[in-house]
Amino acid sequence: MQPTQKEINAILSTAKIASKKAGNYLLKNFRQHDPSKYSYKKHREIVTQADKKANEIIIKTIKEKFPEHNIVSEEASYPKNKSAFIWYIDPLDGTTNYTAGLPLFSVNIGITYNDEPIVGVINLPHDKELYHAVEGKGAWCADRKLRVSKTSKLKESFLQLCHAYSAKERLGGAQVVKKITGKCRVYRRFGCAGIEHTNVASGRTDAIIIIGSRPWDNMAGALIIREAGGSVTDRKNKEWNAKSKDVIATNGKIHKQLLHII
Repeated sequence: MQPTQKEINAILSTAKIASKKAGNYLLKNFRQHDPSKYSYKKHREIVTQADKKANEIIIKTIKEKFPEHNIVSEEASYPKNKSAFIWYIDPLDGTTNYTAGLPLFSVNIGITYNDEPIVGVINLPHDKELYHAVEGKGAWCADRKLRVSKTSKLKESFLQLCHAYSAKERLGGAQVVKKITGKCRVYRRFGCAGIEHTNVASGRTDAIIIIGSRPWDNMAGALIIREAGGSVTDRKNKEWNAKSKDVIATNGKIHKQLLHII
C-alpha cells in the first residue's frame, strides 16, 4: 500500500520544519566555531559540534512525528525498524566550507518509501532558500516552480564537480577534470552537494558530476532535479539510487553527451 497524500504532506511538513530548525541553529553559530574542537573521520573529513547538534535537532523533530520510521544519517547510526520509510539526512552538507566561514552549506533531507524517493528538502540557511519536491508534484523553492536549464550543447554548458574524500575518489575527480576540460564552457567545485543540486534544478548550472555518492548527500537533490525536469543516473546511465557509487545529474539535454566523455 502506497502512502496517502495526507501522510506525504505530513512527512514534507516535518522535513521542512526539521531543516529550518537545524538551519537556524547553523546560521546562528556560523563563524562562531572553535577549531580546537574539531574531530576527523577516516579520510580527514572534518566533523564539528555543529554537525552533531544539527543532527540531534533533526532526529528529535522526526521522532516526535514518526518514531517508527527508519533513519540513515551521516553523523550517527540508528536501529533498523520494519517501516518502509527511510529518512536520509545530512545535517550539515559542506562542513569544510562552514568551518572556513564560507556560506556554501546546506541541510539535506530525503525520504524514501520502499526505496523509492517520495520527498526531498534542501535548506540553504545563509541564502534563506528552502527547496522541496514531492514525487509527481514538481520541484519548488517557496512558491517558485523550478525548471532545469535549456542548454543543449556540452561545449556551452556550466558543469559542477564534486568528489568524496578517499584517495580513490579524489583521483577519480582529477581524472574527470581532465576529461571535461575543454569540452564544456566552464566548471566549478562548490564543496556542497545541496547547493550543486539546487543549482541544477534551478537552471543556474547544467550538470553536476559526483564521484563517490553518499545517499544522505544526494537523496533529496536527486528527487528535486528529477521533478524539475532533469536526469539523475550513475556513470553507466542507470537510474541513480541509494546504492549508486557516482551521480551524474543534468538538465537531461546534455546527459548523453556528458556520459560519453566521462
